[in-house]
Amino acid sequence: MSLTLRPATPADAEPILHLHRAAILAAAPGMYDDDVIADWASPITDAVLNDYTRHLAKKVETTLVAEQDGQLLGFAALASTTNEIRAVYVAPRAQGRGVGTALLSALEATAQRLDLNVLTVDASLMAEAFYARHGYQRLGPGSKTLHTGLEMPCVHMRKWLA
Repeated sequence: MSLTLRPATPADAEPILHLHRAAILAAAPGMYDDDVIADWASPITDAVLNDYTRHLAKKVETTLVAEQDGQLLGFAALASTTNEIRAVYVAPRAQGRGVGTALLSALEATAQRLDLNVLTVDASLMAEAFYARHGYQRLGPGSKTLHTGLEMPCVHMRKWLA
């Protein structure tokens, strides 16, 4: 697969949000309650789009996108100030083709360039195995607070970088 990784721009905000929602709706049923899925994959409103566009413009995090033939296949984000992988999402049609691995590897390389020696992630229940395959160790169960205040179960994980 000929995959292109590049920094996300504000113009990527809407495609990223749609991919995020599609990935959750495809993978989360059976792992999470309907209320959690509805909150986590909430509809994309103008306010949500504007907020995320501003977020990408500020470059608060390192956000990368993966493309093939101009089609967005995935995105990932690293918060270097907290050593945290904030996201790795792959379009349902591209899962199992190495997109997530390429994005995660690129974030880890970025972390190493920034002299970070450890990364953490609050992995969703369906992403725990993905991170474990890439050397992340399970620290224990956790939860993330979603937009409505609903708690979403997750798994705290960590990887020491070489």
